[in-house]
Amino acid sequence: MVDPSRVEPFVGKKSEFYLERWATMAEGTSSRVRWNWAAAIGGLFWMLYRKLYMPFAIFLFVIIAESFAGVALEEAGVLTTTIAIWDRLSSWVYSAIFGSWGNYWYFQRLRRVNDAATQLSDDPIEQSTYLSQNGGTNIIGAIVFALAVGALLAWAYT
Repeated sequence: MVDPSRVEPFVGKKSEFYLERWATMAEGTSSRVRWNWAAAIGGLFWMLYRKLYMPFAIFLFVIIAESFAGVALEEAGVLTTTIAIWDRLSSWVYSAIFGSWGNYWYFQRLRRVNDAATQLSDDPIEQSTYLSQNGGTNIIGAIVFALAVGALLAWAYT
């Protein structure tokens, strides 16, 4: 069971949305896969916004590595049709992954922060403060990433 008094300080405004999804995950009565439109549409930006830094870093690395590999293969004249198909499909594939698994990744982050808060103190107020400080959102990170992506695209297409 997910304790609502832990979810609200960790998540903030959308705590009811996540509490509903995480409750069934915690009880084991549903799959780890629960659709999240914000994660599907926002992708890497959503991950930064929700402070999911490790999945963000992993997928950013994969996407960059895949891009470099595609360019190298294309310049070598190898698998050009396959690369063209993947270029058209990859954003849909990543959106499906993010939308399907985003809630679970966020739930795992809540568990880690909650465990750390419990080990930090027995005082519920201190635990709640810790959850608030280490949860919440990071709008600045998402905006900076958006600006960086925009600058890279502007540079690449000029």
